[in-house]
Amino acid sequence: MNKIKNLSQFMSPRDLEYHVNISVKNSYIYFEVPKAGCSTIKGILQEIEATTLGLPIPEKTREVIHNKKISPLLSPKDIGKDKFLEMLEDKQVFKFSFVRNPYTRILSAYLSKMRWQEGREKKEIADTLGILTKEKISFDQFLDAIKQTTSYNMNPHWRIQTDQLFWSLIDYNFIGHLENFNQDFQKVIDNISPDYNLQTQNYSRKTGSEIKLKNFYNSENINLVKNIYQQDFQTFNYSLELPEE
Repeated sequence: MNKIKNLSQFMSPRDLEYHVNISVKNSYIYFEVPKAGCSTIKGILQEIEATTLGLPIPEKTREVIHNKKISPLLSPKDIGKDKFLEMLEDKQVFKFSFVRNPYTRILSAYLSKMRWQEGREKKEIADTLGILTKEKISFDQFLDAIKQTTSYNMNPHWRIQTDQLFWSLIDYNFIGHLENFNQDFQKVIDNISPDYNLQTQNYSRKTGSEIKLKNFYNSENINLVKNIYQQDFQTFNYSLELPEE
């Protein structure tokens, strides 16, 4: 049980239950990274799982995709600690995730959570900055608030990806990159459900962060992102240079 206990060093038990998606039937565990294609990935995985189990296929809406009570994919509590630990240690269980360039991921999080709504995520940042939720939050203010927060206490949408993935504890079979999604996700399908005819449909909320980088980044905040997400750049082989649009 020590490994399961150690997982809780990286995030709250509630986050752990939400972001770990398990298929006992198809023998895999998907550890999700928010803002790295997780809506699309879960939408497809849920369809495969429901089909395999003979269940109705869940609706492909964001509200349904992210509702764990509806999802045919299981959480650690659903299968129990012993079974979860067994699957974590079993090399035949396919363990995978997808990551994203920190520059585009963090800007996408800002665009989707800070500028268009006054939700829970914006309140977290506003509270850290000591301002009202209704006030406008700049990208630099957003990054400054993140810098003041430990990775454990960060919102999963901008938590350091190596921590979100319990990188030092999980022996992954495959890590895909959002920038190469179609090719990489086909490799996942080939492992978990080779008979499935993958026709990728994007269920993620598009922010267009990839083409807006130069509108938000400058030399100062580039260095800030490098500093906060140093582990992600190094671990997942992303260049420290700002991507070309």
